[in-house]
Amino acid sequence: MTRPIVSVIIPSYNEVENVPILIERLVKLLSDTPHEIIVVDDNSPDGTWEVAEKMAERTPGLRVIRRLNERGLSSAVVTGMSAAAGETLAVMDADLQHDENVLPEMVRTLMDDGYDIAIGSRGVTGGSYGEFSKRRRFISWVAATMARMLLP
Repeated sequence: MTRPIVSVIIPSYNEVENVPILIERLVKLLSDTPHEIIVVDDNSPDGTWEVAEKMAERTPGLRVIRRLNERGLSSAVVTGMSAAAGETLAVMDADLQHDENVLPEMVRTLMDDGYDIAIGSRGVTGGSYGEFSKRRRFISWVAATMARMLLP
């Protein structure tokens, strides 16, 4: 198998309805790009990992990692990154809050322009908070403001 250009890591917990939708969208979107999709599930009681595993049986490049004794978004991302073979790594939330349609452009920018990292943000020109409530937008704004103040 050719080394994937992009590895998409999807940390998940109780996303049985969303994971199949996201996987199908990514497979279609990346059909012309060597890729792999890695679902890292924290042993979801709703059966997310089982649904993803069934999809992996018929979806080339889809792998499922079921974590039995670990929990947490950050460590799930690290687990996925450690298992990834792609030249470029992407992380997408399983809850469909990230627009997968920007992924090919981000990968092209990284590969063609030699950047080391690309970060999608709702707060940039062209970004959108979608259906976020005013409270959630405010919390996001506070977190972003604090990050700008604390990080050089």
